[in-house]
Amino acid sequence: MKVLLVNQYFSPDVAAVAQLMGDLVEDMVNGGLEIGVITGSAPYNQTRNVAELERWDGEDCRIWRVPYIQMRSRGMVSRLLSYCTFMLSAFIKMLCCRRYDVVMSFTCPPLVGVLAWMYGRLRRAKVVSVVEDVYPDIAVALGFLPRRGLATAGLSRLSVFLLRSSQRAVALSNGMKAKLVEKGIDESKIVVIENWADSKEIQPIEGIENSFAVKHEVSGKFVVQYSGHMGEAHEFETILSAATALCRETDIHFQFIGDGPRREEIETYIRAHGQDNLSLLPYQQRENLRYSLGAACVAVVTLRPELTDLIVPSKIYGILAAGKPVILVGSQGCEIARILTESECGFVVEPGDVAGFVRAVRELYTNPELADKMGKQARNLLVERFDRGLQTGKYIRMLNELGEQSN
Repeated sequence: MKVLLVNQYFSPDVAAVAQLMGDLVEDMVNGGLEIGVITGSAPYNQTRNVAELERWDGEDCRIWRVPYIQMRSRGMVSRLLSYCTFMLSAFIKMLCCRRYDVVMSFTCPPLVGVLAWMYGRLRRAKVVSVVEDVYPDIAVALGFLPRRGLATAGLSRLSVFLLRSSQRAVALSNGMKAKLVEKGIDESKIVVIENWADSKEIQPIEGIENSFAVKHEVSGKFVVQYSGHMGEAHEFETILSAATALCRETDIHFQFIGDGPRREEIETYIRAHGQDNLSLLPYQQRENLRYSLGAACVAVVTLRPELTDLIVPSKIYGILAAGKPVILVGSQGCEIARILTESECGFVVEPGDVAGFVRAVRELYTNPELADKMGKQARNLLVERFDRGLQTGKYIRMLNELGEQSN
């Protein structure tokens, strides 16, 4: 069984989907599949561990890193130039590479499924579309596209066409699956496979034993931590305002780790307020995640309500693996809220509810037994439902089933 994966970013880039693809490829090779990956040559966010590059190219796994134009600007024109040049380079490579039985596309760029569809037609390959984000709905919700208009309508029809043409469409949650069904995608071809974390790689670690916490002078403090992409889909005003409301609580510290288009907003706030209880750090290398996530006493996930079921922030799974209670700033109806409520491992706070966020922090701060209980329930949930092997195994079974149907 030979599978070709296509996405602009791939491990060891710091983007979440790149890391997840790395896990998936490694486990698929170990599961007996022959893998090819077409990805971009430039790293996401200019960050990559070059020492890790060599481990991906071998007899059962070929990685092609194609050139494209990447600019430091995050504007729409720069993104389109990046997307279009990547897709052109990726298409040329597709024409030159060997035939694979299945081509699997992810949603970066959003319409990379066009390449998968073309490859499927030219090489008689099965097509699997992994819907990390629902497009163009997410672009409309974020204000990048108008709700009505020729461009939006055209992109919507193209997106639906690509999903209908696929033999399988992977959704990250049942809510996302429902969105795809609403668009007219055949429910029988939609497979729900959540993202994951590796319970062996990320394990609970006590703050007093944590070199990361010591290095960044938060050992012994109650750390409220946001770690991951700081993008348009996330809301930070509630967390920052809560940090200001709690600035006299010297034992409570708010720590932001990561990068993205909204990092500058956090930097500006910290400079303007000059609070000692706020700090901002860059992305951490994957091998350090167990220590950076382990420095938190409570972890924060945010998602704008209008993006409910259009995206599922993958950072939640690393948090669960680290055994941390969670505060979600988002809608009660989103997938993460359902996970937290059912498993009793965190709180859900509506965006803008600063008082509610402060109450949740204080409840965990003043009740360490509750925080410990929630953290253990979070860890158990990860191991039982969202561990790496469980989820990548679903992909392998799905691909093998497709292969059997072809025989």
